[in-house]
Amino acid sequence: MQKLLILFSFIVLYNTNADAQLFKSVLSGGNNISNAVAVIAENFQNNFYNVQGEELPAEEGRDVFSSNVKIPGSMYSIIYRFHSKEDSTAAFESLLYEGESYKDALKAYKQAFRQLKGMKFNSTFGKLSFDGKMEEPSDVLKFTSSNLYTDADSKPYKYFMAQIEILQSIEGWKVKLNLHSRKDDSKRY
Repeated sequence: MQKLLILFSFIVLYNTNADAQLFKSVLSGGNNISNAVAVIAENFQNNFYNVQGEELPAEEGRDVFSSNVKIPGSMYSIIYRFHSKEDSTAAFESLLYEGESYKDALKAYKQAFRQLKGMKFNSTFGKLSFDGKMEEPSDVLKFTSSNLYTDADSKPYKYFMAQIEILQSIEGWKVKLNLHSRKDDSKRY
């Protein structure tokens, strides 16, 4: 009887733990994503080629590659290469959370922002860091984004940013991290 109880307890614990593993490491305070983000950010100056993995099925207007550096706890980490004659920079994207719970999505969003704000990484110009203001999301908004820019004043990092998004879709809530170059147009609007 005792062996059956132990086996039953193990099965219950395993099944309870399996769903939580999808986002546990992003939500826990002990697992820091900043080390992986620093490695990826440092490789932006090489257009992410040093962290680019195998080619995945292309999408309209862009080629897609896996990333050799994964964000801890993420569902995926990929690199986009756009078919553009004006801008040849690539973009990095990682899905940090996907599920039905707004509370868990919000926790992942805020945790990612806290870990990246002030995070330092190396560049050819010395140490750079991210800074920005967190946009407060709400469960009535379908999309909220917080942008963290570097303090660089010249290329390639002048417009480099970490963008953390929380969005609602048919499947539930998603939290994404994007690392890419985009001019700060917040003062225009």
